[in-house]
Amino acid sequence: MATEPDEQDDRGTRMRRERRAQIVDAAKAVFAEHGYHNASVSDIIGGARIARGTFYLYFESKQQIFETILSEALEQLRSRITRIDVTPDAPPPIEQLRGNLVRVMDYVLGDPHFSRLLLSHSLSSDAEAAERVQQFYAHVHGMITHALTHGVDMGLVRPCNPALVASALLGAARGIIDNVLRAEHPPASSAIVDELIAFALRGVVVAGRW
Repeated sequence: MATEPDEQDDRGTRMRRERRAQIVDAAKAVFAEHGYHNASVSDIIGGARIARGTFYLYFESKQQIFETILSEALEQLRSRITRIDVTPDAPPPIEQLRGNLVRVMDYVLGDPHFSRLLLSHSLSSDAEAAERVQQFYAHVHGMITHALTHGVDMGLVRPCNPALVASALLGAARGIIDNVLRAEHPPASSAIVDELIAFALRGVVVAGRW
């Protein structure tokens, strides 16, 4: 039986999507290992095991694929965060917050090449790449600041300087991710998030001893 045109189109679309993802995954690994400055399109092609012409069907340059990696990561992060619902039938806010953080941590730690790319100090040797990574962090900082501001307005977060607190939280998250990537036996995302929430709610001191 002949394949219907729609089935052929669907199969072709799926194959192109899979090939594009293959190239992006290879690029993440190359950038994480060599840094942006020292990485080349040839390295990415070799990692993806594709022909040079195939690479240029999807991307114009290593700059474009680097930009794509960061842009898609932001979208992935946004898709994993839902607004806290305080209506009577909604789960407790702390459970909703925990769900958001676990989904984010699962994504970040589930893609160690991307995490190492963001944390790599070798990116600083290329001004353009370093600036784009800082823009990525600025977007994430903005997301945290917005969430804190919304939490203050809802009475769920104490009055604070949202931008300053966002910087502290983002710095802590970067430190945690770096530590986990180096650990021989890293904790599960849920355990990391539980520790983060405990730190945010109670700090590090024992109540009544200070």
